[in-house]
Amino acid sequence: MGPSQASAASASDDEQRREALRSLGYVSGGAPGLARKNRPDPKTRFDVHLDYMKALELVDSGKTSEAETLLAKTLARDPGNPAVTSLLGSLRFSSTRRAEGLAQLRAAAAAAPGVWTNQWNLANALLEQGLFEDAVAPLRAVVAIGPEIPESYYALGNALAGAGHAADAVLAYRQAAGRGLKTAALNVALGAALEDGKDVAGAEAAFRESVRIDPSCADCWNKLGILLDRTGRRPDAMEAFEKAIAADPGHPDALFNRGRIRLLGGDAKAARADVDALLARHPDYAAARLLEANVCEAEGNRAGARAALRELIALPGAAPNLKAAGRAMLAKLGE
Repeated sequence: MGPSQASAASASDDEQRREALRSLGYVSGGAPGLARKNRPDPKTRFDVHLDYMKALELVDSGKTSEAETLLAKTLARDPGNPAVTSLLGSLRFSSTRRAEGLAQLRAAAAAAPGVWTNQWNLANALLEQGLFEDAVAPLRAVVAIGPEIPESYYALGNALAGAGHAADAVLAYRQAAGRGLKTAALNVALGAALEDGKDVAGAEAAFRESVRIDPSCADCWNKLGILLDRTGRRPDAMEAFEKAIAADPGHPDALFNRGRIRLLGGDAKAARADVDALLARHPDYAAARLLEANVCEAEGNRAGARAALRELIALPGAAPNLKAAGRAMLAKLGE
């Protein structure tokens, strides 16, 4: 790789990390120092602050690698500085050093628990890792520090929903809405939590509000379609799946759900079109292989059905229940 290629690759890596930081939820902000016995003198602290501000500028301009190098040197001069630790942890978490970055984010939040930024950065990293239960405590701290910020309640709702606390998640989502957050994403999340809590009417109202806010939200239409199908309104469900696919022709769940309904309705040809479109775009979508096997069986193609089931069982990321269903169907097909 020549110098220009290396520079381009580095720039691309920096941009990817910058996007990861945005999704992580990093925001700038200071933090009080740790209760350390050996306090740095004021001149050093001023230099540390200048380095921190310079690192923020580097992050904002996409130079995340340079920012990380600067912050590591700064932390060596002022070990345990919560603001520096939190920002460096965010950078490392967004790169290949996720475990180290998460440990630093935890340390910064513990060192300065009253700083919104430190708790927010930690919580978003935990959410990204799927550690929903762990994310609840820092997000409760976030809403306590800044109770006027609706996005904090939305994030708390996501953590609670992910951890299986549907009723608490509904409360958090309603608090977000009460503070002015009126988005399709909030309403579709609220709908899912209400459905988990067996409030079908409330869930439907939330899903319908999500598509009213954003008619182009394919996931919103898909969630509404699933609920309608579960409650015995298959024609309405089909219409919702159609709208999801119109909004996003490659939406995997909507393609699967429409294909499933088509097959259940006896239209194997139309179901085949959905399966083929789904596998062309998402070859590792495990449930598609099970649907493909059923389509093949409806077509009288038992060999094709067995091949699809073998593909499903071989997929590394397939859920255990899907693999079990695949093995059971394969056994019925004589293999």
